[in-house]
Amino acid sequence: MRFIFEENQELSLLKSQFAKAVAELINVCEPVLANSLIAAETDLSTLSQRTGLYLLREGTLNVSIDNRELFVFEQGDAIFIDSEAKTQLCIKSDFATRVDFYSSNQIALGLGAGEKLMRCVILQQALLAQLIGQLFKGEQSVQPAIRSVKAGEVIIREGEISDQVFTLLEGHAQVFAAGQIVGEVNADELLGVIGALCDMPRIATVTASEDSLLMSLGKDQFIDLLSLRPHTVVKLIQDFARIISTTNQELLALKKSV
Repeated sequence: MRFIFEENQELSLLKSQFAKAVAELINVCEPVLANSLIAAETDLSTLSQRTGLYLLREGTLNVSIDNRELFVFEQGDAIFIDSEAKTQLCIKSDFATRVDFYSSNQIALGLGAGEKLMRCVILQQALLAQLIGQLFKGEQSVQPAIRSVKAGEVIIREGEISDQVFTLLEGHAQVFAAGQIVGEVNADELLGVIGALCDMPRIATVTASEDSLLMSLGKDQFIDLLSLRPHTVVKLIQDFARIISTTNQELLALKKSV
């Protein structure tokens, strides 16, 4: 089991104890399905009507809720599924995986399995408590400032040094370099990332072209946010790709006009 934050000593110990407890449990049980292939993009939490334990033999499974990654199951991890429980958890992989499946009925027949299963459940609860505590701690540390900006107000000024990263929540802004318009910023786009993360002067001026709503985070808070919300990294890459593409088009147009 791999978490999205740095593990402390207590968490590492719990993981080790849980892995040992699972090994002791499956040692007294026989799988109903062995080395079963699970197709890519299959949500294990909704697979058939199987209640029991899945042992991940090959591959990884991402665990998320509302598209937010919580942790990753890795080879050798145990996954307890209750087909009657209605949860928003999604457990799946972009690639095919292989699992052994132990039904709850089959586990009950194992010698001393009840006691071993109880220990697994207790340790898993302790692991999840650690997860919730770490996520809550992280959420508390990321507290962005939100403010309104008027049309014509400068959000970022070329040449200035600042550790603030901004997100345009609502509205529109224009990007100027050497007094010339070189781009635009739309709602839900990031700005000021390069200067903040690289500790370098702002490379352009960004001015609101209409009344807008702005969110700002300090450099350290922004890095914390990236660790808590991996999909923000994807959004960041997409924004950079769009900016680079637009800049290349403008350069080509400039060359043709010369």
